[in-house]
Amino acid sequence: MSKIQKIILALGIAVIVLAGLSVFLTRISISTPSGADDSFGIAIAPSLMMVAQDESASVANANSERLIIKSGSLSMVVKDVRDSVSAIIKYAESKGGFVVSSNISKEGLAPYAELTVRVPAKEFDTGLGEVKQMGEVKSEQINGQDVTEEYVDLQARIKNLRASESQFLEIMNRAVKIEDVLAVQRELTNIRAQIESLQGRIKYLAQSAEMSALTVYLSTDPNVLP
Repeated sequence: MSKIQKIILALGIAVIVLAGLSVFLTRISISTPSGADDSFGIAIAPSLMMVAQDESASVANANSERLIIKSGSLSMVVKDVRDSVSAIIKYAESKGGFVVSSNISKEGLAPYAELTVRVPAKEFDTGLGEVKQMGEVKSEQINGQDVTEEYVDLQARIKNLRASESQFLEIMNRAVKIEDVLAVQRELTNIRAQIESLQGRIKYLAQSAEMSALTVYLSTDPNVLP
């Protein structure tokens, strides 16, 4: 096994270990495997440990600003289903929200609608009250999901992966043999795929917390409502 391949192995192990660590760990000890040569001037452990130590600070900061995904649903009897759907959509859009889905049909002789809108989280409670005034509420459900820990953990994992990516890029600049170059490219592809996936999840959580979802079931007949 060449020197570069040994370093690649060490970094690969470091990536796997760091990806599985909790954000509440304040110290991580990663060392080069026995026999590995770090003569290329790449300080593997220190840079990754600095990233890991930053995690505890991130968690502390997150404690003061929680990330909550709020959602709710209403089942309502209304006089006119179509007019109520239009009114809810108009209200949501006036507050900077949008329609996720809208379906109007008939259940027997009674018109029935299922509508989901998203509104800014800060407008959720007010919006809920406005919609409830449009008819007779038969059931109501409000949910709040605290995703702060997951959000912080995802950010920490991305930092660790970025640190590993930088290490592999340094190795790439020093690689001479084709097999070493290919090995580094494989690791970089894997790391970048993980980063992209984590970034997608972070974006989803942030958007879901920023824009709360409200699902409304409407009918003139209470018997067809869920």
